[in-house]
Amino acid sequence: MKQRQMNPTYPKPLWFGQTKRWYDSARWRKVAKLHLSAHPLCVSCEAVGRVTSATIVHHNPPHEGVYERFWDSDTFEGVCATCHSGIKRIEDIHGYSQACGKDGLPVSDNHPWNK
Repeated sequence: MKQRQMNPTYPKPLWFGQTKRWYDSARWRKVAKLHLSAHPLCVSCEAVGRVTSATIVHHNPPHEGVYERFWDSDTFEGVCATCHSGIKRIEDIHGYSQACGKDGLPVSDNHPWNK
């Protein structure tokens, strides 16, 4: 049987398994639904002038497996699936967003262009 290879450039952190249980909980589903009803638009798309429905609650900054930070609603932001899979993942890996505004300049203050 062939073992699944992990992506060495983006390995899953040690706390990944425990937080999966948090995301699968009824409490998280309720909290996420409440947040998305109060904040229905994707914050990443809004930053570049697009209007897109948020479908995922993202932690910003990342909770890094800390239980208290996982439930801290001040770190929640609604994002669409496209942004969560692309822009937010790149931001988590590199420390800055590669998204650009209407003017074509990076929206992230941490982007190398802005240094």
